[in-house]
Amino acid sequence: MRKFIHYLLLAFLLLPLSVIAENKKDINTIPYSALNSLINNRIVARNIIDYRNSYGYFESIYELWNIKDMNKSIFTIIKDSLTLIPPKGISRREQKINYLKTKLASEDSPREGAIDLWENLLMYPMDINKASYREIANIDRVSPVDAAAIINHRKKWGTFRYISNLRHVDYLTHYGYSNLSDYIRVGKARNISNLYGYFRTSLSNENRLSYFDSNISAAIASLNSLIKDLEPPLPGSTNTYSALQNAGWTDAEILRHRDDVISASNELDSISIRPNMSERLKFGYKDKINGGASFFNNNGQNKLLKGYVSISKIGVLKKLILGNYRVTFNNGLLIDNTDEERSRILRRTDGIFGDLTSNKEFMFKGAAGEFNLWNFNITGFYSNAYRDAILNRDSSFNFLIDLPYDLSIFDNKVRETTYGGKIDFNFGKLQSFPAGTFLGIEGLNISYDRLWKPDPNELDIPGDVNSIIDPNYTDLLSDSTNSLKYIGGYFKTVIKNTAYNIEYVRNLESDYALVGKFDIYFDNFYLNAIYRDYDVKYFNPYMRGFMEQDRFDDGLFEKDYRLLNPLYSYLQDFPTPKAERGIYLGTRYKFSQSFTLTNLYIDLWQNKAFSLYNYRAQGELEYRPIYPLHLRFKAKYQSKYLYKPIEPTHSKTFESTFRVFGTFANRDYLNFEIRYGQVHLTPNPQYGNRELIYGGYVNTSFEHNFSTNLSMLGGTAVWKTNGMSQWIFEDTGIDFLYGNGYKFYLTFTDLINKNLYVRLKYRYKSTIYQHSDMELQEYPPHFENSDPTAIRPFYDYQNDNAIYLELDLRW
Repeated sequence: MRKFIHYLLLAFLLLPLSVIAENKKDINTIPYSALNSLINNRIVARNIIDYRNSYGYFESIYELWNIKDMNKSIFTIIKDSLTLIPPKGISRREQKINYLKTKLASEDSPREGAIDLWENLLMYPMDINKASYREIANIDRVSPVDAAAIINHRKKWGTFRYISNLRHVDYLTHYGYSNLSDYIRVGKARNISNLYGYFRTSLSNENRLSYFDSNISAAIASLNSLIKDLEPPLPGSTNTYSALQNAGWTDAEILRHRDDVISASNELDSISIRPNMSERLKFGYKDKINGGASFFNNNGQNKLLKGYVSISKIGVLKKLILGNYRVTFNNGLLIDNTDEERSRILRRTDGIFGDLTSNKEFMFKGAAGEFNLWNFNITGFYSNAYRDAILNRDSSFNFLIDLPYDLSIFDNKVRETTYGGKIDFNFGKLQSFPAGTFLGIEGLNISYDRLWKPDPNELDIPGDVNSIIDPNYTDLLSDSTNSLKYIGGYFKTVIKNTAYNIEYVRNLESDYALVGKFDIYFDNFYLNAIYRDYDVKYFNPYMRGFMEQDRFDDGLFEKDYRLLNPLYSYLQDFPTPKAERGIYLGTRYKFSQSFTLTNLYIDLWQNKAFSLYNYRAQGELEYRPIYPLHLRFKAKYQSKYLYKPIEPTHSKTFESTFRVFGTFANRDYLNFEIRYGQVHLTPNPQYGNRELIYGGYVNTSFEHNFSTNLSMLGGTAVWKTNGMSQWIFEDTGIDFLYGNGYKFYLTFTDLINKNLYVRLKYRYKSTIYQHSDMELQEYPPHFENSDPTAIRPFYDYQNDNAIYLELDLRW
């Protein structure tokens, strides 16, 4: 009886404390105004809310030490006055995995392969006490200076006991520390499953074919027109058939080429609207074994199956991959076998990685390995795979080509064997050298089972007004070959808060590519400087160096009607750089809590093929008058010359964007954006002496979180493009806008439980294409087999409906 009275008295005494606890506000849901009133520090209050919106809900009160400007007194106030209720059913890991998909919808978006790497680290974080410099530097938004700072601290002071110890590392920026925290652990993995992975299935269904597919009818029309032009002409007239005869083609060669064009037309004509499907399986065991498989089915036409298995960290073996894999070395001058073309890439992952992306034309299939022997890092790889290519009349191949569809005249025409590697000495392991200091050599050999002979006479219609004279193509090779060889070297180091990087690669004929980089980082400021110089005769199908333009951009390949097959125009998308020499300077500077220069860069470069000088500048300023309101103004200017036989043409681009957005309680988001641009052109009689094209759009988007598990995203846009196309971001990607029109989309995401994630999206898009002023052109178009009366103005209406579904099963 006495014991019962004691328990009753204890419960009575604890009752007020439980009531107080229940009345405490949650650090994961408290709004900015209440938090600012509590701690009386608007800067730290803003930083806490920004961190919560950017990195997800807090799982521990001690995560507050990740917040910039946090101090002991503010931490004590929050710890005593607020409670922390972890979100039900969703962990920080799931939040971050879902967030990574949205990173694809940004101007400086990472590549798909990098996101695959980061997903693996979210499922099984790496031990920061054992991680190498490269492993740390490969993490999202972690700079070389950040990575070197951590390694230098370990060399001097030993291992870390807690992740929060990283806050005291010299030269580790707060930005780098915050971005790093979700991908690392200290010591043994706790509360993390040793066996992890996911199965993801995606389905998209549209009432119209996607962007390239929507132009299939135009491609078929061009092919059919060429088919008729490859028939013998009437007496006294000329056409492509007679032009080829005059150029030395035999009747049998012309007939064979005509049959190829007919085959391509028939295969394109057979494409119908079918759902696009993809499946992906990824699995891993600790940080020792991981692998996966993927399958892509595009409109029932393109089917691609990929897979790999990787083992890691066994003795001197750092990593071994069997199957499909990616290779990226340094600045991408020697090799980066992605198919993603991107201008102004400042950072890229470095090493070998399993590949489950939809990349077909540049995929590697074979084996790759990394080894650590004392201070030497050794990487080697071997691949044997087929490539799509354009064949010449003599069965040599003219060039590799990457099309959205598998067409028999190009499909798997060349077998490519690729091997190479690099070896470097890690001076950073020595006590007297700073971390991140490497000196290395690298090499690459590419061989084909056919002779490679890039011949413009096999692509261009002979005897017409224009011919292929661009040295970016004509100077590719001094002679035909079936083997390409490259060798290079590099040096990189990090000194305090500055990073230096230089890489030089050349082929056997001494044609070269060179990149030099300098970076300096502070908490509120950074500066990136990049110099590149690519020789006209340096061509490597796997070069993905820093660039402004693709190698064949703004060239004759854009004029499909001047080519022997209109589909050859897809060469303009080949993702290697033009021969450029230039310097890029980029910076970010946070003046105060209210003003931030979020991005400012200028790029001055020379098109070395024609010695034409161009420049591009862009800047964005953010003003935060009150929390949580953001006002951003962005301006872009570009001056670019395009080679013409008599005199280069000149275009000047002006573009302005004004954006207002806010992040609210419960991580809700609202955005409004307006953009307008102009391009001033050199008048050309062939296109109606047009001197100005312009375009713009108005866009709104939002996100509302009904709970920590269920959210809704959406957006609308209205645009008008008088010749100047626009691009706009959606929830997980980019959309290109042509003509005039409007659209909206709505996306629901639901983490049904910790193992099942669902994403459902609907999009409607209405576009009007206005065709007018055709009679003003030097050679007005007219209907086939009709008198040369110009076509009268008309409108083309297109309405698109699309549904996207994605399911993730995680463990």
